[in-house]
Parts: sequence; structure tokens; C-alpha cells
Amino acid sequence: TTLGVRTISGRPIGDDDDKPGRPPVAVVSERLWRAWGRSLPLESGATVVFNNAPFAIVGIVPNTFSGVEIGRRADVWVPVVQRAIATGNPTDAAISSRRTSWLTVMGRRRPGTSHAALTSDLMRIEQGLYPKWERAEPRRLYAGPGSHGDFTVPESVVSTLQALLIATFVVLLVACANVANLLMARAADRSRELALRLALGAGRWRLFRLIVAEAVLLCVGSAILGLGLASAGATAASRLMLRFGEPVALDLSIDWRLALFVSGLALASALLSSLAPAVHVLRSTRLAAMADGGRGGTATRLAGLLRSGMLVGQFALSLALVVSALLLVRTVGNLRNAPTGFATNEVALLAVAPGAAQFSESRADAYVTEGIDRLSAIPGVRAAAFARVRPVNTGGSRMTIHVSGYAPQPDEDMEINYNSVTSAYFEAMGIRLLDGAALRARPVAAAAPAASQAAATAAGPQAAGPPAPPPLIEGVVNETMARRYWPNARAVGQRFYLGDDTTGQPVEVVGMVADAKYREVREEPRPSFYVHMSPRHALDGVFHVRVAGALSTTMPALRRALVDLAPSVPITQTRTLRNQIDVNITDDRLAMTIGAVLAGAAIFLAGVGLFSAMAHMVGQRTREIGVRVALGATALGIQGLVFRQALSITLLGAAIGFGLAMWATSVTASRLYGVDRFDVVSFGGAALVLAAVALGAALIPARRASRVDPVDALRRD
Repeated sequence: TTLGVRTISGRPIGDDDDKPGRPPVAVVSERLWRAWGRSLPLESGATVVFNNAPFAIVGIVPNTFSGVEIGRRADVWVPVVQRAIATGNPTDAAISSRRTSWLTVMGRRRPGTSHAALTSDLMRIEQGLYPKWERAEPRRLYAGPGSHGDFTVPESVVSTLQALLIATFVVLLVACANVANLLMARAADRSRELALRLALGAGRWRLFRLIVAEAVLLCVGSAILGLGLASAGATAASRLMLRFGEPVALDLSIDWRLALFVSGLALASALLSSLAPAVHVLRSTRLAAMADGGRGGTATRLAGLLRSGMLVGQFALSLALVVSALLLVRTVGNLRNAPTGFATNEVALLAVAPGAAQFSESRADAYVTEGIDRLSAIPGVRAAAFARVRPVNTGGSRMTIHVSGYAPQPDEDMEINYNSVTSAYFEAMGIRLLDGAALRARPVAAAAPAASQAAATAAGPQAAGPPAPPPLIEGVVNETMARRYWPNARAVGQRFYLGDDTTGQPVEVVGMVADAKYREVREEPRPSFYVHMSPRHALDGVFHVRVAGALSTTMPALRRALVDLAPSVPITQTRTLRNQIDVNITDDRLAMTIGAVLAGAAIFLAGVGLFSAMAHMVGQRTREIGVRVALGATALGIQGLVFRQALSITLLGAAIGFGLAMWATSVTASRLYGVDRFDVVSFGGAALVLAAVALGAALIPARRASRVDPVDALRRD
């Protein structure tokens, strides 16, 4: 009701449904309802089951509503108070925790109330809250418009697509120049016809409209064909856009807005393409074109300069795109081969969710232990472990720590990355142990202090005594953490605390390992630590299995071992660590793929334009070539004439293109990795590609020119 979404059958979720103790209810999308083979109206008694918990379906919303998050399509909505039931985790305290960060607060603005007034009211509320949290200062809260929903697509994808949109317009500009060149060639061939029209009373404005009308027909026809190709192409391209490894759900249907935009673009392209040939026709068409049979009627110096200038522009723009594409190709190669600190090509990742199978913490812990044993027994497996956080998965876990004797800088963030792992994790991942020892098997007595304290509390206040201190646990730190917090001492044997001060759980450093990537392949080394996995973290995590041999042949056996162990536990994802890295650099692969396609399209168009120009030049200069041959010019010399003209256009275009490429790489510099924006290999490779295209485009016209028969050429003239 807050969002103004009406149900097409049944009712929406109400305030009473979102109270503790109420029966679980759900609203589903029409898309999902019909996928189940159901018809409207809503049948009474219909349910949807989450983790063995039935939710009564009370309403159906239309397909026009897919949720409030851009890029993620929702099909079922349940009251937020039912989260623990829906996730199958009875101990889920995310609703009551004040540290919950995944909730999005939405409200409907009262008419006449500004966002500034809402922001002021939020800050008033924060003024009363922050002292209770013992914060030094209040947070800055603000209210913003929600007309476009909650944006979840990564910002890197947005910047990438914006850059590629610019590149697309560059390709369109190259295409317009190509069409303009072809129209000028056509106008040259039609000079006698145009002069005759002029002699018979056609005004120059009428000739101008004739040229533009032909361009409009070309561009409108291309726009109609392009819309059809775009529908299929956009669907294929969208598969390259991933969020945490899952496809991004976007509405790619062609609506009236897109059709209107493409129509305007087609008309603009038509005007741009016809401008040069139309102006040239108006300036150069003479009645003399009839008298000399049309020879050279429009082959003026201005026409040659215009056509050559457009070819130079095409090659310059194409070179800039090719350089950018090569830089992105090298970036992706560098990212795929970047040192991660892991045995990248030897590790399989199998994500499981014992909590979704209604396992208790103790049962999930036992499942993990037996799962490690079974996986380790498979031939070819070198080591197996379990961890809460999978590597380079963008997300992760962070915790505030306190290090005795270390004074943080004023703006230093003491909340750092960590992972809960089993003892064989470092061996399974191939992370080098530099000092001390890896985590030992978790001591059974670790939970005893908490249990003893609970028993003492139950015995009464007098028997309880002072609360027992948190138990000491083992931890392993990475190189960066050791250097930052204990620069002049050995990290092994040191202690730090989980929390803001020494009242938190103490951790004793038993080992130091080499730095490894945590969230991103691009990231610089940051402090992080590892602690032994608690039973609570066994409810949802990832098996990490290091294999000697081909992962593709071992992966089915790994899956089968876990299925045989507990068929009810869902294996939510299986992936190699190499695939995980590819997912992590999805944005870069997206930029590389589309950039390479656009650069290829631009260079192809430039090659076609040069080919048509050289072919037309040979046709116009047939008499001249015949005279040259009659005077003793060799076939090689005639071919050199064509190649020299093609290369002169290419070299001038390359000179301008290098300048454009230097500017273009300043825009994409933030996306580069392991390569300089002025990379010699990329610039040199683009120049070689351009030269090869130019020579290929001029080859057939050059061979045709070298075979001109001087007798036929002079007789025909």
C-alpha cells in the first residue's frame, strides 16, 4: 500500500501481518502464479513453502511490478517479521539487531512536504539516538526520492555502460561518415542526371531534398532492422552483466520511448550523412556536366578533400576505439593472471546451506566435519576445508578490533575483514604460512565458559558471581595486519580483541600467512585475520577443496559425496576458484567484450569506406591510369599509386587517432589494471591493425587498377 501497488487478486500485506506471532502470509507475482499453471482469481488455501514453512498466499500483484531493486526481480513478498521462518534459521536475530544493515526504509511523502523537511526530521530523530549508541557525533541522515527504486546494480557497471554508450555513438559517427562518403560517390556518378534536372528547372533546394530523402530512406530502413537486432543483441549482452555471479534482471523490451529515441537518431543520422554530399552537389553541379558526358562533373578538388577528410575521420575514431579495446583486453588478461595468494587453478568451491534444511547449529557443525572427511577421501583431493566467506566474492565479513598498545589515526577504520574457517583452510586454498602455526582443531571446551555462566545465572544471583571473561580463541593474521599493528615485534604471540576495547573476546595470534585477495582482484593488500569457525557459521558456508588434477572430472564426485551425506542440504552453487575470479571481474569482461565488438565494428566500417573510396577513385581515374600504362607505367607502379593514397589517408587518420586515443584513455584510466594508459603495445597493436585494414581495403582496387587495358580505357573515353 505504501508503494501504491494494487493486487489483481486478493489483498496486499497489511500492518497486522507484520506483527510477531501472526500466521505467515505472502504475496506473489502474476508471473510466478501463472508459471505454476494457475489461473486467476486467487484460489483460497494456496500456499508457498519456504524451508518447510508454509506461507498462505493472500494476494497477487501484476507483472508490471517486479520489486523496488533495480537489477533484481522479486516474485514473492513476505512480512519482514517472518524473516527467521522464511530463511529456515530460527536463531536469525537480524530483525532485532541494531546493527542490521540490509533493511531499506521507504515511505510515502505527504503532499506539500519537501525532502528537505523530511531530512530535517530524520536528523532530529538521530540527535536523540546517537548518545544511546555512545557515538561521538550523529550520523548524517537524509531522505531522497524513490521514484526509480532502490539501485543495486554496481556503480562500476554504470560507469562502464556510460563509456560504452559514448563508444557506440562514435561507431555511429563512423557509420554516418561512411554513408556520406558513399552518397558523395553516388552523387559523382549521377552528376549528368543532376545537371539535367537543374537544366529542366529543378531548384537547388529540390536537389538538396532529393539527396536527404535518399539518406532518410537508408537510415529509417537501418533503424527498423537495428531495432530487431537490438532486441536479440541486448538480451545476449545482458547475460554479461552479473551481480554476485547472478544475472541482472533488466527490462529490455522495446517500448515507445526507445522507438522514439531511435527514430530521432535515424533522422539525425540521415541529416548528418547527407549534409556533405548535398552541399557539394549544390556547389558543384553545372550544365557543363552534360556537355562532357559527366566526366569529372563532381570530381572537384573540394569533393576529393571532403571524401578524404571523412575517411581520415573514420580511421581516427576507429583507432581510438581499437586502442581502448586493446587496453581493456590487456586489463582483463592482467586481472585473470594477477597473484591472488591462492592456488587459483586447483580449488573447487561448493556452497551449502544446512540451515535451509532446518539443521540445528550442532547438527550443521557435525555435517561440516563429516563433509570435510568425505571430500578428503575422494581420490585426487589434496585438502578440504569449510569457510563462512568465499574468496573474491565482492562481499565478506568485517569486525571492529582493538589492539592493545596501538593508537589508531583519527580517521583510521578499525573494522577489518575476517573469515571463519576450519583448520585445513590454508592448505586447501594454497595460502602460504609464513610464521607460527595454522589454526588447530577447535577445542571442545571453548563453549564451556558460556555454558557454565548460564548455569550459574540459573542458580540465582548470589551463586552467579561475576560474569566469566570471554574465552581466549586462536587467530591467524595476514602480513599486512602484522606490519600495521606490530611493526617492531613478532605478530605470533600477540593479542587483539573483537570489539572496541578489551572487554571483547580476546584472540591470540598463533600464525601469520601471506596476503591473499579478499573481496576484489583489484584490491590492495589490507589487514585481515582468520578465526576458527563456530557452529553458528556452519549453517551457511562454502566447502573449499584443493584437487590435484582436472577439476572438471573431480567436481561431480565432490557433489555426489555431499548429496550422499545429506540429501536435504541444498548445494546452492558449485564453482571453481578460477570461475569465481572471472565472476569477480565481470564488469571488466563486460567492458572488454562490448568494447572489442564496437572497435571491430568501427574498423570494419572504416575499411569498407576506404575500399569504396579506392574503388570509386580507380573508376574515375580509369582514363588517367590507361594513359600512364600507355606511357610505360608498370602494374606494380599502378598498384603503388593506389596503396600510397590509401596509406596517406590511414597515416593522417592514425596521427589524429593517437591524439583522440590519449584523450579517450584518460576517461577509461580508472578501469585499467597492470597497464599504463599510454601502453606502447596497445598503441602499436592498434596501428598495425589499422595498417592491415587499409592495405586489405586497397588490395582489390589496386589489382583492378593494375589490370586496366590502355586501349579500352582510351577508346571508351
